Amino acid sequence: MRHSRTKGLTLIELIVVIAILSIVVTAVFSFFNFEQKMFFKTTDRFDVQSDTRLILLKATKELRNCSELELIEIDKALDEIDVNTAYNYAIISGDGSVKFYEYTTTPSIGYVTSSSGSYVDDTLTSSYFSRVNGSTLKLSISQTLNNETYSLESEILLNNLTISGASQIPVTDDQLAVKYLK
Repeated sequence: MRHSRTKGLTLIELIVVIAILSIVVTAVFSFFNFEQKMFFKTTDRFDVQSDTRLILLKATKELRNCSELELIEIDKALDEIDVNTAYNYAIISGDGSVKFYEYTTTPSIGYVTSSSGSYVDDTLTSSYFSRVNGSTLKLSISQTLNNETYSLESEILLNNLTISGASQIPVTDDQLAVKYLK
């Protein structure tokens, strides 16, 4: 009897190993590619939501304890800023920014602009201030990124208007500017 002393792989075994190996490599690549796409999509979503949340926090901080508040048109707010009234303003601009104008008593300065526009860039699509009741203001902000719209709303209870019975928020349609006194 003769024993075969040839050691190694036959051509069929080699083809089977290459086929199995290519299936495994394709599956691993697909998994990592999917994970990477999901990571970037989630990161973009987080960035948009946190940017929007920063604006809501700034607005809440500025407006919560105001002693007087009025919803007005952007043009009217910009005109009043030019004549240096003693009011502060929060304006939602059409360029995708929310700007807070704070009045200062320093004669040479007039207004100090604190812009939240760097948070939002050009993804702001639909935003407005609206009146909920006599002492509650709602700020709605919508942003679009990669054809997905993210919306956040915040209702701000105006503490001093409720407690002191100061002037209530006038009944108006949704506006893009707020005039207020701290």
